[in-house]
Amino acid sequence: YFHEMVLDLGQPVAPVLERMAANNVSGGYDLGKVDPELKACLLICVTETKTEADLERYIEVLGKAMNSPKEN
Repeated sequence: YFHEMVLDLGQPVAPVLERMAANNVSGGYDLGKVDPELKACLLICVTETKTEADLERYIEVLGKAMNSPKEN
């Protein structure tokens, strides 16, 4: 089974990952680092080591990070 997937966040990934890291959550890999056209794409991986609580926290932190006011 593949445990990796790409999420198109519809906004630049780098600031979202920074906000997630501020909440002690490793958000994934910014695909914009390898192709500028993918700057809104986030590569994530989920394995059997993650609990349902881990996944719920990830979703919560990602949602908040995406909806945070944009920095000037």
